[in-house]
Amino acid sequence: MFVLVGTALALALVGDVLLVRRYAAPGTSLAVKVHVGLAWLVSLSILLLVPFDIFSTRDPGNGAGVPLPELATAFGALYYTACLLAFVVGPVHLGIVNSPEFGTRARLRAIVRKNLLLAGVGAAAGVLILFWIVVYKRVDIQTLLVLVGSVKVIYNSYGLVLGILLLSYGLVEVPRWAWRQINADVGQEQAFQKLSTTSDKVWSHYSDLSEAMAVVASLQRQIHRRDKAKPLLNIIEREGQGILTESVEVEIGEQDLDYEPDEEGMTALRARVLAAAIGYQRRRANYIESLKQARSFKKVIDRRRDRPTAALVRDAAWIFVALAAASLSLAILVAEATLPLKRPDLSVPSLLVRGLVQNEYLTQLGSLVPLAYMAVSSYFSMSMFSRSRFFGSHNLLLGFSDSSLMLEDAALVNKFLPSLCFNYLLVTKMSD
Repeated sequence: MFVLVGTALALALVGDVLLVRRYAAPGTSLAVKVHVGLAWLVSLSILLLVPFDIFSTRDPGNGAGVPLPELATAFGALYYTACLLAFVVGPVHLGIVNSPEFGTRARLRAIVRKNLLLAGVGAAAGVLILFWIVVYKRVDIQTLLVLVGSVKVIYNSYGLVLGILLLSYGLVEVPRWAWRQINADVGQEQAFQKLSTTSDKVWSHYSDLSEAMAVVASLQRQIHRRDKAKPLLNIIEREGQGILTESVEVEIGEQDLDYEPDEEGMTALRARVLAAAIGYQRRRANYIESLKQARSFKKVIDRRRDRPTAALVRDAAWIFVALAAASLSLAILVAEATLPLKRPDLSVPSLLVRGLVQNEYLTQLGSLVPLAYMAVSSYFSMSMFSRSRFFGSHNLLLGFSDSSLMLEDAALVNKFLPSLCFNYLLVTKMSD
């Protein structure tokens, strides 16, 4: 079994590296790539270990009902690592990346100022816990285990609520999306509509960036080269020119030049330039994505006219995918709805595990397929919500995902996927 575990994790590592390289925008820092790769790898490792844990628990040769201690240790380490990445390391790193301050120390101070309320609540909770430990003299391993267990319960509860909300929408939307791929004419029309709306947004953000860079150029002419603000202004100019490579003549008013030649004024100007640059990059990437979709549907329509047999095969394949997705969605919904029931057992994941328990590979495959579908459905929901701005803008874009997008996506995956795996263990009725 451990050979299979090592092989699965090695493949996950390779896929993780490829995904990071595929999605990261040019110029993404190594620290962001490492952070995102580690976050994705931790959640993916938890998902891949679940089938092995299920088989080891059901395996009569291992003593049915007794999981392997090595897997339990690995689960615990990965679980708490995901928690730290989602709620501690991730927000701090994201704050550093998004902050317009100059220098790491200044950015950390800005993060503390913006999160004074959260920091105050955390500090108060820490003081109360320390007071309780001192008063009752419970400084022992049992006290630490209780504290760690409380953190796990809070993290798991938050992740379960978020995961169930995403899963409930994805189980319905994924089959619908697969079915809509059959009608290429409607798909092409929707892609053209996206192109129209996205092009307006691209031009709007392009105008904002051009105006911001015009302000930078004007201040460059006004501020003396020996002024302390000059190096900061040079940094802003390089960052903006990296996005807007061509110079654009834009009329600006006196109110646009209302930036003091000090660090505070340059920080405000940098925030304006970065906001315009990120908005322009993301909308341009959305435009390119919509253009690729429109071309893809155009090829499908042409193929139906020139090669009708190939078009029929494609339509049949999408019909099969839609029906398979609908069947899996229905099975998972029934399993979740009948979770409190012990008899009769209507949970398809549970029935798969019980029926294939004598074969290691079939048991693990039967456990992995529904779990992977639940993860894909939840992530699909997250992408759809991000496009509608319900969750914010963190929809990854192939080759154009900036540091902020990558870190936001990694944090959300760490928040819901480990808890979703825990929910799947409940659906398989492991305690029976």
